[in-house]
Amino acid sequence: MKKLTTEKLAEILSHGSGIDGTWYIEEMKGYFKAVNFYHCMDENGFYDGYADFSLIIPKSNPTNFRLHFHGQTSQYKNKRYMLREYLEDTFYYDLRKYSLP
Repeated sequence: MKKLTTEKLAEILSHGSGIDGTWYIEEMKGYFKAVNFYHCMDENGFYDGYADFSLIIPKSNPTNFRLHFHGQTSQYKNKRYMLREYLEDTFYYDLRKYSLP
């Protein structure tokens, strides 16, 4: 298993396709906390605000992360645009080579 660092996370976590902010990553004792936002787009192709989220990424098994949306607006955007499944799949793909075999 490869060693995960804050620098490596900043490099491998997805950017673009709605994940438009700069990653803020903090290392804790047993996990990393990574914070960003998703730039939502409506059915007509217009931007429709942001959904703030964070990932809690365990050092022992990074694909066992938890995704949290912050605040009522972000919760609403998550439900309206079905973000949870999309983001979880995206970050699982990003982190899979740093997980247990």
